Amino acid sequence: MFFPRGSSSNTVDIYDIPTGRWKYGYFFSPQSETPTTGSYYAYDGYDTIYFTKTASGANTRVFAYNVLANKVTGGGQISDLDGTVTIGNRIEIIETEDGLKFLYILQNTGTKLFRELIWFS
Repeated sequence: MFFPRGSSSNTVDIYDIPTGRWKYGYFFSPQSETPTTGSYYAYDGYDTIYFTKTASGANTRVFAYNVLANKVTGGGQISDLDGTVTIGNRIEIIETEDGLKFLYILQNTGTKLFRELIWFS
């Protein structure tokens, strides 16, 4: 299980269920992306965790973290500015009947719901 640190940190804590052990402060690459308060996370059930990097008054950037390769890749940007950050998860992966996967992202302190096709995984 992955537990993001937040607070503008580029590390996660990992709990290994089979061994019952923790890895603390595990860095992901590149180390320039630092999720913070207001970031959201969604796991695709396979090998990728999608997350946003946001801060109050900024555009929301979307990233894909491949847990097998320990690599972060860019995945898009929401064109609207976010208001005050919101605690809680506001992102979800939805798969359509024909197999397409979309990220649904709800704007911080807003009512706009954005949909982004997951084509970069």
